Amino acid sequence: NDAAEIRSKYKYVIFCGMGGSGLSVQTVKTIFGENSGVKMYSLRTTDPAVIGDILAEIAAQEQGSLDKALPRTLIIPISKSGTTLETRTHKEYFEKLYAAKNLDITEHMWVMTDKGSPLDTGVYKQREIQLNKKGDVGGRFTSPTTRIFLLPLALSAPDKVFDVLIKAR
Repeated sequence: NDAAEIRSKYKYVIFCGMGGSGLSVQTVKTIFGENSGVKMYSLRTTDPAVIGDILAEIAAQEQGSLDKALPRTLIIPISKSGTTLETRTHKEYFEKLYAAKNLDITEHMWVMTDKGSPLDTGVYKQREIQLNKKGDVGGRFTSPTTRIFLLPLALSAPDKVFDVLIKAR
């Protein structure tokens, strides 16, 4: 179970996605909160100030040390096509940041994309967006039955996942 693995290894998760990908994560946070000990962030902009604010907040929770926070952080770029420029830019930014801190980014990044997309390189753990491993759900329709919605939900309110799927059906 991905949520259990995340809870066991990380304290912070930064989901990097535009449009429905970012909004799904934010919707989960708004409706269900963050109750699992994992703090979730929805990075939906390339504004350097927003990225800086997220990193500053994570560092503040670790005695002001980004060096202490990054090993406890998972980055999840999300792009159905694997070509979303903003998501690719986020991915590259975090790759450079972790390299500068001499941290192995492959331990701190998963990608959520369709099988065979440019993000599905085999370098990172890859999670397909759809549970049925098809790519026929349009990007803006990612809630509530794809991993883009269900993974944050499983992190924040695991007891609600089944109910949401039954209602969506």
